Amino acid sequence: MAKALFAFGCVVLYSRYLGPEGRGQLSIYLLYLQAVLMINEMFVGSAQANWFSQYGFKQFIPRIILVSLLITGSAFCLGVFLLPIQSILILQYLLLWGWVLIIQNVVANFWQSQGWVIKKNQILLLFEVLKAIALLSLILSMGNEADDSIASLLRVLVIAGAFWSIVFLVKMLRVGAFKKTQLQDSDIKHTWGEGIWAQLGQFVLFLIYRLPLYLVSEWLGDAPAGVLSNALLVIDSLWIFANSLGGVLHARIINSDNEPWNKRQLNRFVSWSFLGTTLLGLMACLIPGLFYEKIFGSGFGDIAAYVRWMMPGYLALGFFACMGNFLHAKNQFKLLLKNHVLGLIAMVIVILTLSANVESIQISQLLWIYNLGLIVVAITHFFYLKKQGLTFAELFRNIMLINRLIRNKKL
Repeated sequence: MAKALFAFGCVVLYSRYLGPEGRGQLSIYLLYLQAVLMINEMFVGSAQANWFSQYGFKQFIPRIILVSLLITGSAFCLGVFLLPIQSILILQYLLLWGWVLIIQNVVANFWQSQGWVIKKNQILLLFEVLKAIALLSLILSMGNEADDSIASLLRVLVIAGAFWSIVFLVKMLRVGAFKKTQLQDSDIKHTWGEGIWAQLGQFVLFLIYRLPLYLVSEWLGDAPAGVLSNALLVIDSLWIFANSLGGVLHARIINSDNEPWNKRQLNRFVSWSFLGTTLLGLMACLIPGLFYEKIFGSGFGDIAAYVRWMMPGYLALGFFACMGNFLHAKNQFKLLLKNHVLGLIAMVIVILTLSANVESIQISQLLWIYNLGLIVVAITHFFYLKKQGLTFAELFRNIMLINRLIRNKKL
């Protein structure tokens, strides 16, 4: 939650620095970068924690470096060819920022593979703190001008990220991550397929998350996309509660063969996740647009309405976050892909229907499409895990028990 708070603070800083239109432009640049990184993780990233836990860390280093160089280098060359000349400087900083995020993913997954969830969260919190310091230094020392502003912002983020990367790569060296272990001679060729299946599912889920943002930018312009980008940030910040619980569940399940215990953990974590997500969502719905104007600056007041429109999808996220982490820990990557594809197909069908029959598409319609995709994913996850022992009756009992424990604590 502290990490989410600082991440939120960072977006506040660069939203006030860039304004709605500049924020919209930056969100699209980062959207493209995230798509490239997700393709990269298809081969070297999504199942890293599982791999490091089962086969050791050291033998994956050559693959991570070589594949990441190939994919980010190819994306950079494509960007040079497709983007206007004035965007090349931004593209260079995006490349460097991409490598910072690749290193961050490796470090976080190494800590996750060891079951050191609290330590992982602490070092990711420090990452956000350094970003905030870098942004403050920029805002206090420089003016802003369109694309120059975006380049300057990315430059200070790269500097802060490079410092963080060096510190924690050295820390990994000190805890013996790069030493040869008994797992070092394991055959890891089959993990290529695991990574592809794992990341295909994550990539489709990413499309569900961000497809409305891309469509708003294309159909309605950069300024509405900037406002929506910050509304999605609010949703992501609230969802971090459920996602953090999912990370803890993943760390517990990944090295456990006790299936009855695993199922009890799943029921408990889904209960906590949904209850906490609901409470946070109710509080978010009470926040007026004026608050967001005060925080992010002029032009961001519509965030309040966007957040309320996205509540059904947000609650679905809180419901299935732990389910997705459970399936991931069990290497059920093809099932995750299938469920995510069903959610995306539902969205695409509605988008095509709207574009063919509606002259002027409204942003509220695109946000309800976002809700639809996430609700379909939640339903498909639940009906699969229902066969594994996840039931509404058990979830309800857990929520009642949580409520009783909280009341006793107050007494």
